[in-house]
Amino acid sequence: MKKQNMKDISILYIDDDKTLQNSLAKYFKQMFGKLYQAYDGAEAYTIYRVYKPQVVITEVVLQKKNFFELIADIKSLNPNVIVIVVTKHKDELEIFESFDFGISEIFLKPLDIKKLHKVFMKFFDEPKKEVIKKTKQIKPTTLTVKVEPKKAPPQKEIKKENKPKQIKPTILSSTQKAFVELEKIYKSTKKVVCFNSYKGIVVNQNALLVELQKNSFSLKATNPLLFTMNYEKHTIIQLSNSTFIYAVLLKKYDDSTLIFVKPRFLTHKPRETSYKRLQVDKTFKASISYKNTLYEVKVLNISYEYIIFTMETSLIFFKPSDQIDITLGFHIDAPSSIIKEKQFKTIFANGIVKRLDKNEKVTNCIVNLNIQKAGQSVFTKYLKQRELELVTELKYKIKFT
Repeated sequence: MKKQNMKDISILYIDDDKTLQNSLAKYFKQMFGKLYQAYDGAEAYTIYRVYKPQVVITEVVLQKKNFFELIADIKSLNPNVIVIVVTKHKDELEIFESFDFGISEIFLKPLDIKKLHKVFMKFFDEPKKEVIKKTKQIKPTTLTVKVEPKKAPPQKEIKKENKPKQIKPTILSSTQKAFVELEKIYKSTKKVVCFNSYKGIVVNQNALLVELQKNSFSLKATNPLLFTMNYEKHTIIQLSNSTFIYAVLLKKYDDSTLIFVKPRFLTHKPRETSYKRLQVDKTFKASISYKNTLYEVKVLNISYEYIIFTMETSLIFFKPSDQIDITLGFHIDAPSSIIKEKQFKTIFANGIVKRLDKNEKVTNCIVNLNIQKAGQSVFTKYLKQRELELVTELKYKIKFT
């Protein structure tokens, strides 16, 4: 089959790193007919639906739209699209290499342009260069006489001893090992325990392993589990008290069955159902102060012991192990049923910074929380009230979704 010329091809490049985008854009524009650029998964899907470029190069970590969801959606529009994945994590590289998700090539950052160019040459012809025609010169004909050399006497064949080939032991990847464990379950009880959550409300229930393929497996589950699996786009399967498998949701098979891919072992135990880290409501307020500097922050979720909030990376003025002062504000139900309006309460706390998960724009801050005594009872009331709201919301969505 004849290859297309690269100048007839359009390409979509997805990465939130603007510096890298600008650097590689020069190369892509030189090689391809048209370049489209996106900085998150949602923007990338919007561009692809309109222009449908033949090549997609994407980073694994995407904002606004999950990477696996994006690739599945793009593949549904064009099964023949060439997808090239770029990641800075070696463990992700191993996972992608062990499963056929319709990805053509995988590269580890920093990107090697020469290797990338070789990949392009597998699919396309290089842009045509201008050829300057030269006047052919007629060379004088010369007569050559061939003199056949004398044949050398035949040499005796020396037989070489055939040494037995050494068989290298097969080293299984994390995903392959996970499939081995799933196969054991499939051949026995077929029952697994799955962990999922909705805004901090943990759901752990039994599911049935109904099908096991080379690169995927199917789980039949209850409605609460199906809903939370769809919500999180993954599930966690418990093999023992200390062994868990994380798997990515690929697609829905039918009303009670979902198909999963990319199983791998977790290095940590998922949260207990009794330990609830809840997503706060829209009216929840928080501010932090450190060395006389005060900032309002966006809280993602909270428990009695921990708070997770986001800040612009450029504004981060503290580091792990630092102590910060925290002010929290929230609405709680009035003490009397006669008064229907909620009351706004403000409490004070301090916390120790445990971890900072940074990227270019924002940083997730995980802080060990210590509520001052005066606010402990009202904060406990808020957590119980918020849990009830989320359970009610979950039940409603399960029923009507």
